[in-house]
Amino acid sequence: MNRPEIQIRPSISISRNVFAVLDDLDHYLRQPEKIEKHIHHVRVDIKKLRSWIKLVQGDSNKQEWQNIDRCLRNMAKQCAGKRDEEVVSETFVWLIKKEKSQDVAASIKKVYLTIQDNSSEQSVNGYALKVPDREFLDNLKRKTLSAVKYEMIRQGLQKTYKRALKLGVKACSEKGTVDDLHKYRRWVKYLSYQLEFIGNLYADNSREFHDQLDKLGKRLGRIHDLVMIKNRLKQLSGRGKFKKDIRKTGMAADRKMNKLIKQTRQSFDSVFVLKPREFVSGLRRF
Repeated sequence: MNRPEIQIRPSISISRNVFAVLDDLDHYLRQPEKIEKHIHHVRVDIKKLRSWIKLVQGDSNKQEWQNIDRCLRNMAKQCAGKRDEEVVSETFVWLIKKEKSQDVAASIKKVYLTIQDNSSEQSVNGYALKVPDREFLDNLKRKTLSAVKYEMIRQGLQKTYKRALKLGVKACSEKGTVDDLHKYRRWVKYLSYQLEFIGNLYADNSREFHDQLDKLGKRLGRIHDLVMIKNRLKQLSGRGKFKKDIRKTGMAADRKMNKLIKQTRQSFDSVFVLKPREFVSGLRRF
């Protein structure tokens, strides 16, 4: 005799998704010696929780939500220096692998090694992180339990989609700047993380959109990483003996960045097809 399939209520499933991220972040905060090694993971947890707050904070009790968000934002800022160093290193390695010209690849490697030798070590000591009392994590759990409501999620998701759409229109226009693309990237990631939390409220065909969004976010992320490379190269501009290598590295970064920007602009209309109200119309009520 087959046992009936147990259906978990959407509100419980969503709360569990949020609690899983909260518990993961708390795990690292309780073991500070692991933070530096897993700095990217910690920052992703923080971004996911901030995206959740943007989804459900609404207009009531906004101050309490903002206080929790401020705690998360401050922690993210403290970890930024170390993570930026990792991103620069990872992007240089990626740029070297992608470069077809051995001569240019050699120049990029030379610049990379120079930056590694001269970069000051940025250590993130877990005990040095100014983490507020963990009560703010408990508060976020408590508020999450009362915030998982259909109408609140629908309104929050519509706002996020609308913001990402608006920023995308500007960033993907002919006059769009790198700064516009960075703002667009942030809200694309917020939308992607929100869908991770509430994905069970959509039909199976939403998976395709989420995959497209994830691909777009990674492309925008790589553009941001290359901008960091360009900024780092400016700091080396006074080094005469590396002038030619720096120029070659900059040109290689520009080529990759221009290609990614072109792909991003071309894909915009195929990703953001729906209007905000149409986008949330597929949400399953609970």
